[in-house]
Amino acid sequence: MLDPASIERLAEAPGDNDPALNVALAEEGSGPVLLALARCKALGAEAIDVIAARALHEGGSLASGEENDEARPVAEQLLQELIGHPNASRSTRDAILERRVDDPFFVFAAATHRSATRRALEVGAGWPSASPLHDRPWLSLFDAASPPPDLVASWSEQGELLREAAALLSTDLLVLDRLSADPSRRVRRAVASSAHAAALRARMAERDAAPEVRARALRSSAEPQPSGADMVQAMAKGGWLAADVRKALVGAGPSLDEEGALLGAQHLGPDELLKLVSQATAGDDDTRGPRATGVGTGLALRVHVSEDELNERAALSNEIVHLLTRHAAVETRLTGKARVALWLSESLCRSQIVDGSLLSRGLSPLALASERAVLFRWAAKSRGSLAEVCAYNAPSVPLAVVELCWRDRSISDDAAVALAARVAPAPRTERDLPEDDLDLAPLHRSLGVLERAVLAAIPRVPVSPRAALAAIASDPRRCRVVLTAMPTWKGALTGTRLARVLRSNAGALSAASRASGAKGGPRPASVARWVDRRLAETEAAIAIAVGDLTAAEAAKRLRAGSIVLADGVTLAAGIEARAAIDGPRTFEPLLDHAAAQRTQDAASLALWLLLEGLERERAPSLVASAIDGLSGSGAVVEHAVCEALATLERRQPGRLEHVHAQSPRGKGTIASAIARAYRAFGGMRDEG
Repeated sequence: MLDPASIERLAEAPGDNDPALNVALAEEGSGPVLLALARCKALGAEAIDVIAARALHEGGSLASGEENDEARPVAEQLLQELIGHPNASRSTRDAILERRVDDPFFVFAAATHRSATRRALEVGAGWPSASPLHDRPWLSLFDAASPPPDLVASWSEQGELLREAAALLSTDLLVLDRLSADPSRRVRRAVASSAHAAALRARMAERDAAPEVRARALRSSAEPQPSGADMVQAMAKGGWLAADVRKALVGAGPSLDEEGALLGAQHLGPDELLKLVSQATAGDDDTRGPRATGVGTGLALRVHVSEDELNERAALSNEIVHLLTRHAAVETRLTGKARVALWLSESLCRSQIVDGSLLSRGLSPLALASERAVLFRWAAKSRGSLAEVCAYNAPSVPLAVVELCWRDRSISDDAAVALAARVAPAPRTERDLPEDDLDLAPLHRSLGVLERAVLAAIPRVPVSPRAALAAIASDPRRCRVVLTAMPTWKGALTGTRLARVLRSNAGALSAASRASGAKGGPRPASVARWVDRRLAETEAAIAIAVGDLTAAEAAKRLRAGSIVLADGVTLAAGIEARAAIDGPRTFEPLLDHAAAQRTQDAASLALWLLLEGLERERAPSLVASAIDGLSGSGAVVEHAVCEALATLERRQPGRLEHVHAQSPRGKGTIASAIARAYRAFGGMRDEG
């Protein structure tokens, strides 16, 4: 057995050693010795097999031989050297590839090896692109490995990515001819890019339906290929968008098909996107045609943003609002962000490509389609369901998707609770807005299910006051915690404030539950001693929700003026929460009081509007007459009524479009409420 110093000396020139000696060095050497051997291009296959086996099985235990070595682990360096080693056996390369099948460096090195295995070629051919518009330039380098014709031919009948690879690599004119009529535009573009398809290009340039395929067929020469290191970067980024593809989609004009418009709006850069939107929404264009539908759908599904993603998204959304409002509204009274939301939802409804199944699988929390203003409109008009989302294990589910599924009775209670546990956190903002709360209507499902859903969601997002208060009221310990915290609160009751209390006391509440060994439960409503005084609206709302104030007593005190309404919105949340426990009919005295006062008091009108779920939906004409009546009395309606109307619009987008107030102040109130409801749409967080 050689001593370490001798092993290191012999490893300095492995090309001069006997192959058997190199095998022995590979068996006994330290990390640096193995690296010296692996970097020798003359090293034999047997020694390489030994080194690979040690790197794969010993991993981090291989010593670097240097103190305070902060370089990559020796095992990783060895695998990188061996995956492309000219003398590495096929089995060794495949074994390494299986360990690093998600790493572009290893996939590229294995697939472009001069004797690449069928497995390596197939993994490389199946490496995905960022979109169907992105080219995968690494495929062109597979020619060096001389892929077997039978393998390439088999790809031509498999998945879309493999068919694209076959279109680039096949030399069989029959295969290329068949792929030139493939349903996938990326496959046809690959045929138009093939050096072996010269005879097909003229036909494709004239007849293909996709403008970028026609442009590729007319391209005189291929773009220069990058180096191997750059190619690995291209794989990591999912390929690249070629200049001819960008130019073709933007320059296609009215002839752009729906799929091309969708892909362009979804994946092109911001400048090109704005050009597509400008073309699709021009006053003299068919805003309901395939191009406009595709652009609207692609914009709704777009999730690609810059590193400063929230600011980028907001700025881009703002530009789109300006483009869409260049022309006078014809079919809608909505303006600005509301018009954009309407256009996107109608595009999704008209789309011949995107349906509920696709939305369920691929709707991102950062996509405009995942906002209530778009998704709820789509669901109402198309009668679509996102029930399939329950079958996917996405770590984050958009807030509006959770709310929509909460309303969908075809979705089980357990599935609805599981979705609430995966709700995507709202973007961090400088201030709390109710549109960032997860709003679960208390009366849509049983109190027990609501409680489970709220507790599942609270660690991730704030929950609306009406849902949070219902969950709080279902356990006396939570009631005590909230009542203890209440005296320090100032301003309106928010979901964020209630969520903060529940989160900060989660451990204590859990411990108390385990210690008591008993389940909580709402207690019957009564009049507690602490409410025997003049109450602010927040205090009254919490008292009603937790059962410390009855509905009849609350109505009596409202008439007497000992409960002071600030805006009616907070009290409505407490009443809706308690209605899930005591039932809607219990609150008829409060409904009667709000109805009687709605033309004299703005807060009472707001309360009456928001309690419709306990009685019946307010008809647009009735809402309009109530607003006009309050305006005529000279009362100020902006704050309380605007917030209530905005809440109704968030719960049912498009509703205010049909409320036609007649008085100037009434019209102004509706306009302000619409602006408030859509103030955060597209990441633009202003007061409208």
